[in-house]
Amino acid sequence: VDMATNTPFAYPGLNTAVGPGQLGTGVVAAQYTRLRDQFADLSYRSGTSDLGQFQAKADSLTNIDTIIDEPGDTGLTHLLSQFWGSWQALSVNPDSAASREAVRAAGESLAQGFRDLDGQLTASQTEADTRVNLGVTRVNELGAQVNELNRQIALVVAVGQEPNDLRDIRDLLIDQ
Repeated sequence: VDMATNTPFAYPGLNTAVGPGQLGTGVVAAQYTRLRDQFADLSYRSGTSDLGQFQAKADSLTNIDTIIDEPGDTGLTHLLSQFWGSWQALSVNPDSAASREAVRAAGESLAQGFRDLDGQLTASQTEADTRVNLGVTRVNELGAQVNELNRQIALVVAVGQEPNDLRDIRDLLIDQ
């Protein structure tokens, strides 16, 4: 709050050579000045942006790690080990029908593993695309609100007033 002196009352004085004195009536609020630290605002927004970026990457990588499941009993490494193991068994006994059937079954299992992995990764990508689209929609909504606030702020400033509350709302929207 910027303070200014209030209009004083004249206080007549008989023993003053210059003339009557004045009786002060205090101060009034002349205007409200908005105090913001631009460095703190930029630092906060930059940090929030970085946090969001790293959080999105961490979520995506965690999801991919869960899908790939390496090392694990259902991952591609396990399926490839079974596939190459069946070939090893067939190389030891090439005339065995059971060994040939084991190679075929391991190949089918490996192919199914690739199909499953492809389906899960595609679903993960679709989910990520949906999250990005929702984020873009939210950013566009916030941008429209900021645009409207900027219009209102310009109208208030044009008549010589300070739209501190509108600027505070705008800063909150920008922080989001």
